[in-house]
Amino acid sequence: YAQHHVVLSLRGALQYALDVMALRYPVLFRLAARADELFLFTHFILEANSLAKNNATVAEAFYGLRRQHCEPRSKELRDVFSASAHKVAGASLTTRQMLLSLLCEVGIPYIRAKLDALHEKHSGGAAARLLGDLARIEAPHDHTVSQGTALQVFLRIYPLVRALCNVVSLGFNLAYLVGSAKHYSVLLWVQRLVVRRTSLPEYKAQQAGAAPARSSKLSRMLIGFDRAVTAVKLLLVVGVFAFKFAEYYLAQQNKNNAQKSITPPPPPEPARAATGGVQLPPSASTCPLCRAARINPAACGSSGVVFCYACIFEYVNANKRCPVTLLPTGVDDIRRLYESS
Repeated sequence: YAQHHVVLSLRGALQYALDVMALRYPVLFRLAARADELFLFTHFILEANSLAKNNATVAEAFYGLRRQHCEPRSKELRDVFSASAHKVAGASLTTRQMLLSLLCEVGIPYIRAKLDALHEKHSGGAAARLLGDLARIEAPHDHTVSQGTALQVFLRIYPLVRALCNVVSLGFNLAYLVGSAKHYSVLLWVQRLVVRRTSLPEYKAQQAGAAPARSSKLSRMLIGFDRAVTAVKLLLVVGVFAFKFAEYYLAQQNKNNAQKSITPPPPPEPARAATGGVQLPPSASTCPLCRAARINPAACGSSGVVFCYACIFEYVNANKRCPVTLLPTGVDDIRRLYESS
C-alpha cells in the first residue's frame, strides 16, 4: 500500500520547488500555476515507460513488484488457466491493461486533485468547515443561474462521494491486510490485476529484454532514452525522501531561530512639534489638544503622540493631519491604547 503513494507525493515537492524558484525568477510564475499539468505529463511518461518495460508502475518496480492478471474464480476457467500457467505467469500486460493502469494511476489522481481544489475554492476552505456559514463571504460572480445551481449540487454531493470512496478504499485495505482479498485497491479490482513480487526468472528476462542490439543508431538512441527515463524515475523516488528531509530540517531551523533571543531595536526619537503646530504639554499624561488629563487615550499613527480619542478623532477627521507634527494622517491611522490602572 505504501508504494502506491510514493510518486503521488512528488506533486507537493514539485509545486514547492516551482514556487520557490518563481520568487527568484518571475518568468516561472506561469509554470508554477500549471504545476499539476506539468506533473501529469511527467507522471504519464514515467508510468507508461515503466508499465511497458516492467509491467509495473514506477513505485511498484522500485520495490520489486509487478502486475499480473487475476486468476479466474470458476473451476472450469481455473482449469484452463492452470493448463497454460507457464505462459500466463510471466506474461506481459496487454495494451488495454496498460491503458487502464495509466487511467487509474495517472488520470484519476489528477481529476481528484482538480475536484478537491474546486471544492476547496468554492466551499470556503478550512475556515468554512470549522465555522460554518460564519466564514462564508458572498463574493460577486458572473455565472448563470444554472451554473450556480450545478455548483451548489456539486458542493453538497462531492464530500459524500469522497467519503464513500474513502470508506470503500479502507474496506479493501483491511480485507487485503487480513488476507481475505487479493486487491488492496478498488482500482486494481476493477482492472482484474494483482500486485506480486517479481520472481528471479522474470527479473532476468526483463533485463535481457531491456538490452536491444547496438548495431543501429536508432537502437543506441532507444538505449539512451531508456537509461534517462530510468534515472529520472530513481531521482523522483529519491526526491520524495530528500524533500521530506529538507522540510524537517527547515522546520527545525525555524524552531531554533524562533527560540533565540533577539535584541529589540531602540525606540524612535520622540516627535517634535512643527512650526504652526500644537505644542506638547509639560506632562506626558495631558492631552495636547484639550490640555486636560487624557481620557480614553489614542495615538496618532504618523507621529505617535497620544491624545484623548475624542479629541484626536475630531481633529483628524476635519484636518487630515497630526495636530502636533502636521504630518498627513487619516482616521484609520488612529490607534486606541489600553493602559492598566
